[in-house]
Amino acid sequence: MIKLINMFLNDPEINYESFIMDKFQDQNQAKTIIKAIAKVREDIMQKFYDQQSKPDHTIMMKWVVLMYMPQLNEDEKMMLPFAIETLKKESLIETRGIYPASVMALTQEGYSYIRKIHT
Repeated sequence: MIKLINMFLNDPEINYESFIMDKFQDQNQAKTIIKAIAKVREDIMQKFYDQQSKPDHTIMMKWVVLMYMPQLNEDEKMMLPFAIETLKKESLIETRGIYPASVMALTQEGYSYIRKIHT
């Protein structure tokens, strides 16, 4: 997983769907992975929206591990770090701190994004 994330992060121009489709020979598996990433991304951004977040408001990673992860299927659990990295790469969130005190912080771009999708 870490190798996959690093390869993705080293290519600033590519989006995650294209990256996954290129890296997996089994296109059904690639589609399953893309679906898992998309769900986790949507869930994280929805959590920011639900708590009426503004830029710099945070979600604790401890919440992600203890409350959110148990609700995920195995594919989604496996893709959680990758999904977070895609949000960071798109400047929608930042991560700060060291677990268990680490957080995901909503950026100005992330705030604009959640306002746009809920308008």
